[in-house]
Amino acid sequence: MCSIACDTSIDARLCSPIAFVMSDTRLAVVCIPLTICSSAETVAFAQAARTPQDWQDFARRYRREMAAPDAAHAIGLLAALSQQTDFALGCYCEDESRCHRSLLRELLRERGARLAP
Repeated sequence: MCSIACDTSIDARLCSPIAFVMSDTRLAVVCIPLTICSSAETVAFAQAARTPQDWQDFARRYRREMAAPDAAHAIGLLAALSQQTDFALGCYCEDESRCHRSLLRELLRERGARLAP
C-alpha cells in the first residue's frame, strides 16, 4: 500500500521523492528517480499558480510530463510495488491540494496502485 505524505523538513530545492518500504520489521529507503518530479519550468508554473485555472494548467503540464516513457515506467513500478509491500512517498509541500503529490496519487490510482486512505 502506498501512502503519500508531506515532510516539510526536506529541502525545497531537492525534488527527489523517497519511498520508505516496510517489509515485516525491516525498513528500506528507496530513492525514486527524478522522473516523477516536474521539470523546473513546470514547478515554477505551479508555484506561480494563483487561480483554479492556473492549477488546472499545471495539472495538464504535470500529466503530460508523467506520460513520458521514463516517468510512466517509474509510476508503473511504484504501482506494482504497492501491491507487494507498504511504502510512503514524501515531499516538502504543506498543502497536498496544491502539490504534485495529489496528481501523483491520481496517476498511481489509475495504474492500479493500492493507496492508503
